[in-house]
Amino acid sequence: MGLLMDLRMEGNLLDPTLPSEIGRLTSLLGFFLSDDNLSGTMPAEVGLLTSPAQPPGWGTSGLQLDSNLLEGSTPSEIGLLFRLPALLLQGNQLSGEVPQELFDLAEGGLLVDLSVTWNPLLSAFISETVCLVDMQLDFDCSPVFFGCACACEQNNTG
Repeated sequence: MGLLMDLRMEGNLLDPTLPSEIGRLTSLLGFFLSDDNLSGTMPAEVGLLTSPAQPPGWGTSGLQLDSNLLEGSTPSEIGLLFRLPALLLQGNQLSGEVPQELFDLAEGGLLVDLSVTWNPLLSAFISETVCLVDMQLDFDCSPVFFGCACACEQNNTG
């Protein structure tokens, strides 16, 4: 039996929670569970996934958990995914601060697409160095997001 490298289950009605066993998928390159009615919190074990990378010719890869009902904070362990090309978390009920580890990945040129729009209780401090990075950064421009104004000017979605 081969290794699971790409999991695409968008638009299904899955079990309402994301299990901690997700960290056992050590060969996973792409993880797509968008629009699946997932609820609860994101387990810290998501940081144990093999860093999703984009193999040549595979198209988009990364971690896509957008358009679900996930709540609570984004685990800082997600910053362990040192080759995470895209992280799409928009359209959930996430709260707290966007982990600094994600901005560190962006500053290092490792995270090129971060979308956290439509999470009204999420906040972050976006440093000027992140604004200078060539990446797609989507967030709702509101008083809870502060720091550099350039991201709001370039990618205002809210």
